[in-house]
Amino acid sequence: MPDNLSVTHLVDSRELGDIRHVLDDLLPRQAAGGLNPSVTAFVEPGEDLKRRIGGVDVAVVEKPPKAGWRWAWTLAARLKQQRPAIIHTHTPAAARWGSPAARLMGRPCLTTCHSAQGARISSFIWNLNQFIVSVSMDVQRQLQATNHINPKKCQIVYNGIDLKRDSGRGEAVSRSALGIPPDAVFLASTGRFIPEEDQESQLKAVRKLRSKECDARLVVMGEGPLEERLKAKAKEFGIEEAVRLIPWSDHPRALIAACDIFLVTSVRHGRPVTILEAMAAGKPVIATSIGSNPEMIVERKTGYLVPCGYPERIDTAVMRLKALPNLVADIGKAARERVEELFTAEMMELNYRKLYERLASGS
Repeated sequence: MPDNLSVTHLVDSRELGDIRHVLDDLLPRQAAGGLNPSVTAFVEPGEDLKRRIGGVDVAVVEKPPKAGWRWAWTLAARLKQQRPAIIHTHTPAAARWGSPAARLMGRPCLTTCHSAQGARISSFIWNLNQFIVSVSMDVQRQLQATNHINPKKCQIVYNGIDLKRDSGRGEAVSRSALGIPPDAVFLASTGRFIPEEDQESQLKAVRKLRSKECDARLVVMGEGPLEERLKAKAKEFGIEEAVRLIPWSDHPRALIAACDIFLVTSVRHGRPVTILEAMAAGKPVIATSIGSNPEMIVERKTGYLVPCGYPERIDTAVMRLKALPNLVADIGKAARERVEELFTAEMMELNYRKLYERLASGS
């Protein structure tokens, strides 16, 4: 592969979410490895966007609300200014425009699907890609079930995280600052306060745990429309003093580092990056058995998988961990080792580099 190969990552600003954290870990490693990464985001008119991702300045292209196919020519013209050798689109929304633009430019293209949400698009778009990358086997299965995709184009590259990044980045979080006694079981969670995240199951689990004289405390970092409802539910359950909802931070690792056990109760989509962050911190994770969660968590070895909407299963897992203190350390150690083996940013960068090499060589 030629040195200083230029790769343009194309994203839809509406779907950044966890993708921003993936790019924050991926792009610096691509640059350090001799690639020349750039980022282009298409945005709605007037939209404000953070103009730097992964240490790379973001070029912004406004997409009209009713953009037609001719807009692909506009995008191609803007992308040409960066002189990319490869176009790497992230999410099907970006692929809808980036794949035709890449073809108009005569450049190879690959698309990474970070979830199967919104992934049903025309086979014409998929065929413009040399590779269609899924971040898990689960995403790949859903893609192939809902789209006409050539299996030979399908690849899996797991998202990876930076194990060297400071866990305390951002504002420090401590048990004492949160009012959590040293002997309490500190449960933590992050996410939007929306029905799909099902934080109510976490509240019900805390209620059940405290009824068993387990001093469980829950801190949830997030924001969203259900915040007041969750506070009201905590009061209704008589656990308002044991539950804290704190504002969202771009750097949740500090909260993860302070807790004993991390909870993920999403009912629609897996939370791969969040789960990996907790596993890397050596924390047992109790997560719903959906999406790619089972690909990361090995039941009873690196964490626990529970059915959606069953707080009593969360309660059972927490009580098991509380009863066997050595188990917390053993599971945390195994979780960290699993991340080191399969889910590092270095491994993610290497796997994408191999695909770029094949594109650059025309193989």
